[in-house]
Parts: sequence; C-alpha cells; structure tokens
Amino acid sequence: MTAPVQMGPNAVSNPAALIGALKSQQPAPNPTTPNERVNPDQQVLEHIKAAQVSMDRAKAYTNDEHIKLALDVMSGTLTKAMLKFDGMSVLQSLQQAVQSLPPMVAPAPGGLQTPGGPPGGGPMMGAPAAPPQPGAVPAVPGGPLA
Repeated sequence: MTAPVQMGPNAVSNPAALIGALKSQQPAPNPTTPNERVNPDQQVLEHIKAAQVSMDRAKAYTNDEHIKLALDVMSGTLTKAMLKFDGMSVLQSLQQAVQSLPPMVAPAPGGLQTPGGPPGGGPMMGAPAAPPQPGAVPAVPGGPLA
C-alpha cells in the first residue's frame, strides 16, 4: 500500500530545502529587462541626478537673478531627494527654501505682492478707497493738482 498524498502547507517536510531547490532552478536574469523594473529606486536617483546636472548647467546661460534663485532652490531640493530623504522631508525642505527667498523687487503681474497678501501677486483686500468728495475735482495727470 502507498502512503496518501498530502496537499497544502503541511505537505512540505523541509520548506528550506524546497526554497533552495526552487532558487537553483530559477532562470538567469534577462539582460533585456529594463532597468526600471530591475531597480526602480536606482533609476529614480539617476533621473534626479540628471535633472540636477541640467539645472546647474542652465544657470551658466542666464543673467536673470530670479531664474538663478529658482534653479538654486530646485537643485537644493533635488540634493535632499538624492540623499534618500523621505518625500515629506523633501517637500518641507522645498517649502522652507521658497519661504527664505528675498521679496520680489519688481511687482508681480496683476498687482504688487504685499506681505501677507494673496498668492499670485493680486492686490490685498482691505478697506475700500474713500469715495470722492462732492464737488471735488479729480486729479488729472499733468494737471495743476498733480
């Protein structure tokens, strides 16, 4: 008489031997497998490094100080990302770097950006301008009251 066939997790008497046998029969890695699938973290780091090098090179081709500041902030953020900081730390670093930028010298499109004002450079909402006084002559540019 033969022993009954066992099925399920209890059927394996030596799991380590089974795993070893399976690994030894595993085919060789396919050389045409894209690197993104082999090691996605390494690919991310390589792309971040390439972006940082591109931004550093771009700074040499501009005289615009605002562009240089923006490239510095982005490059610093990418450095944080390459040092394996987690996403939240990288975002906090970016936010702190943006907040540390000096105030704009020229007004932003749409109005002057004032501290505490709305994002986008729009005018702050405040008390409305005083209504014109009855009988007052409006100031005309180049006129006697200007």
